[in-house]
Amino acid sequence: MVDILAHRGYWIDPSEKNTLVAFKRALDNDFGIETDFRDREGRLFVAHDVNDKNIMLAEDFFSLPKISMVPLALNIKADGLQTLLKESLSRYNITNYFLFDASIPDLLVAVAKELNSYSRLSEYEGFSAVDEKTSGFWLDQFHGLWFTEAYIRTILSSNKKICIVSSELHKRDHIPLWNTLKKIYRDIPKNLAQNMQVCTDYPLEFRGFLNE
Repeated sequence: MVDILAHRGYWIDPSEKNTLVAFKRALDNDFGIETDFRDREGRLFVAHDVNDKNIMLAEDFFSLPKISMVPLALNIKADGLQTLLKESLSRYNITNYFLFDASIPDLLVAVAKELNSYSRLSEYEGFSAVDEKTSGFWLDQFHGLWFTEAYIRTILSSNKKICIVSSELHKRDHIPLWNTLKKIYRDIPKNLAQNMQVCTDYPLEFRGFLNE
C-alpha cells in the first residue's frame, strides 16, 4: 500500500496547518504526517516559519496517540537539530520516520548520527554521492512534471523509498500526477508499492482516487 502523508497534517481550513487538530485528524484516518521542525532557545518545536506564533513543542507532537504507527516526514527548517531530534525520536520510540530538506552538510551529520534521511530530487537537484548514505528520495517538482513514470519506477526498483510531492503543494493541478501514480501503483508488485509515498494536501481524496 502507498503511504499517504498529510502535508502539515490533515487540515481542512488553512489555519489548521501544523496544529493539533490537523495532526489528530490525520492520525484518526491512519494517514502519515509531514511537518516542520525548528529550534528556539535549545528546545525543538513544530514550526514552518521563523515567526510562527502558535507552535507546538516537539514532545507534544511525538507523544500523540498512534503517532508511532504512521510514517512521519520531518522537514528540517534549521541546521544543527540532529541531537535534539534524535533524543525526541528515541524517547518516544519513533522509528517510522525520515528527515528531509536538510542542506548537504547537515544531511551528512544526520546520516552519521544514524537518523533515517532522504536525499532531494527536483529540476535543480539530481542524483549524487550522498544517495548511497540515505534510505530514500524526496521527489519535488517546483515548476511542472519534469520526471517520467519510468523515472519513478527505476527508483522503486532500486529498493529505496520515494516520497513524491503532489502538485497542489505548488498550486498546480494534481490530477495529471495522480493519474501517473495510480498507473504505477496498479502495475508494480506489492513489495515495490510499499516503497512509494505521496505527500499531499488532499489525503482523503488521494486515497479514494487510488481505489477508484
